[in-house]
Amino acid sequence: MRSTQLDLSKYETDKITNGYLRWYDRLIGDAWERFGAVLEIGVHHGGSLALWRDYFPKARIAGVDADLSKVSCTGVELFEGQQNDEAFLRGVARKAAPDGFDLIIDDASHIGWLTQVTFKALFYDHLKPGGLYVIEDWGTGYLQEWPDGRTRKRPRRWMRTLRRRWLKFPWPSHRHGLVGFVKMLIDEQGADAFEEMTITGGLVAIRKRV
Repeated sequence: MRSTQLDLSKYETDKITNGYLRWYDRLIGDAWERFGAVLEIGVHHGGSLALWRDYFPKARIAGVDADLSKVSCTGVELFEGQQNDEAFLRGVARKAAPDGFDLIIDDASHIGWLTQVTFKALFYDHLKPGGLYVIEDWGTGYLQEWPDGRTRKRPRRWMRTLRRRWLKFPWPSHRHGLVGFVKMLIDEQGADAFEEMTITGGLVAIRKRV
């Protein structure tokens, strides 16, 4: 596990406190030395960029944020712009990784439609075959107070009865916000569009087909 080789106390990022780093370890395995380019969208103060800089010593690390005024991190490339600006994102990709990224992380708005625009702009044309695309904090769609979230409601009694009896009827489904977009991606995985998809309580990782 690459993270065991680092002093994690040096990095101010919730990827460690939320337990996400162990999933990155599993997904990346021993390939960390071969990563040549990494992009993170939504970098807060830059703590996670410092982590990726040291996690992938041979990689070019790039970060995107709508406001870079409070970001402090050396040895990385920074680009200021919006995650729903496709032309901007494609320009970043062409400059920072002309041959494609090995890893793209969306830790930006956690808003469903914004995340969808970012995915469309980067996954198909700017992620290497076999590369990983990670969407963090996808459960915001379950939060009533989130801009595009909504509290999940229990299905009515008659719907639960149908489920128990295995009738051919659409299952109750939470479709709001980022949760809804993740379910769209599951449909793509089922249609054999991606190599594999890993879903945890905090992040979704999609490996691009080789």
